[in-house]
Amino acid sequence: MKVFIALAAATIALSWSSIAAACQCKTSSDRDESYRSATYVFFGIVVSSDDGLKLKVKKNYKGTKAKRTHSITRASDCAFAFEEGKTYMVYAAKGEGKRAVAVDQCGASAQLDHQPMSQVVWSLADELAYKSSGSVAKRHKAGRDQLNARAIRKIQFAAKSCDAAVWKKTENVKARMEVRFDVEPDGKYTHELLKYETPTAASADVKKCLAEKLAEDDFKSFPGGRVSVSTYWIIDRLDATFGQDKDSATVLPFKSPKHLLE
Repeated sequence: MKVFIALAAATIALSWSSIAAACQCKTSSDRDESYRSATYVFFGIVVSSDDGLKLKVKKNYKGTKAKRTHSITRASDCAFAFEEGKTYMVYAAKGEGKRAVAVDQCGASAQLDHQPMSQVVWSLADELAYKSSGSVAKRHKAGRDQLNARAIRKIQFAAKSCDAAVWKKTENVKARMEVRFDVEPDGKYTHELLKYETPTAASADVKKCLAEKLAEDDFKSFPGGRVSVSTYWIIDRLDATFGQDKDSATVLPFKSPKHLLE
């Protein structure tokens, strides 16, 4: 039995090695470059037909039209593997036949659950490393600012409601509250209270209240799919108004771990 398992493992390894060797990428996965070199660029969904799987355009960026259907040409060992019912951002060359597209796995094409903000900027989680028009950049910044403001309002509400003895004091105090929000594609989110430091140790009731208040309502849906934001608030002097314009109230930049973009 041990010999059989070893041989099977070796066979699998050789098979994958052969596949990897057969696909030798000649195109770049860079979105800007993929956009410039592609004949067709669109966001679409894979549908089934009598002739096999096809791509139906939901949003056109180059070379085609919304609602148009394209057949898929598997022209090389590097052909992209599509799944029925899933949506994709597609950078394609002209395929064999009328309205046929050829998509390879070496370019920027990818499975995407949400309609992207532009042909190269896919979501608010992108750091705008790609070139984009002024309007996309403005929408991107506005979306980030709005999400930051929303997160801060939630933190403000939770702190004042659950630990008023600390956060409504008029004398000098030192306190720190750090929260991470992970927003999912459907607009729902999870939260994690990373740090809560006040002059006196927080009770279990305060921590329970903070968790409940942070989870009371949902973020609105922001454009461009999943986004994570980490925020912290350090207040050195507070008053009853708990104003957001304090110099010591700070929002961390967006954090976009790679796994959230996959």
